[in-house]
Amino acid sequence: MNELIRREIDEIRKDIRKISDLSEEYLFSLVCFKYFYNDGYLSYKDYREIFVDGKNDDIIDILTKIDQTISNFKMNVTSSYNEKLRKNLKDKLSYI
Repeated sequence: MNELIRREIDEIRKDIRKISDLSEEYLFSLVCFKYFYNDGYLSYKDYREIFVDGKNDDIIDILTKIDQTISNFKMNVTSSYNEKLRKNLKDKLSYI
């Protein structure tokens, strides 16, 4: 794995200890979310309130779901998402 990506994964493990035991693949998807959709920031609150994925998903599935969710929110197609996610993600995207 690229050294830069590995450092980002290690930083997430260090900064957000509650999720430090997640797999590298799962943490890589959080790194992608952090930089592609969240302006270089990731908190435990972001993880708990916004980030969801299936336990058997591979990295392609996870990134596809992230991208589709963000696209849906930008087009205001949000009725299938839970209320907590709708509120939090709309708030986040309003700053972009």
